[in-house]
Amino acid sequence: MGFWGSICRYLRADVHVEEELDNAEQFMFASFPHGTYSVQHIVSMTNGCGFFDQAYSGPRRDLVASVLFQIPFLRELVLVLGCVDASAATGRYNLEKGRSLLIFVGGEKEQVRAFSIPSCILRVVIECPRL
Repeated sequence: MGFWGSICRYLRADVHVEEELDNAEQFMFASFPHGTYSVQHIVSMTNGCGFFDQAYSGPRRDLVASVLFQIPFLRELVLVLGCVDASAATGRYNLEKGRSLLIFVGGEKEQVRAFSIPSCILRVVIECPRL
């Protein structure tokens, strides 16, 4: 993706893969805290830095806040990128379909608590025996 690659080069963002992942397995990729300027969204959701090529190219959906589907331009952008609503029902549905999930957890309150793992990540992992 030329456009996204240009943004990653400008931001000097890169993906470093420490361990190869099996594309046939299911994973939950999570980042915490969400952050005010989420450069990691561009790095991982767009393949601008090679996340899909280098790290994982199996079936996957990226979870995004419901409000993004209410904003005209952003709605189209997240749909083109293959994102889905971050509701619990949508997450469970995609896990049951065997897809891996990518989620950036947190908002304003969670940004302050940078050293605590959000309970929602743990709850989804515990409830999904396939992970």
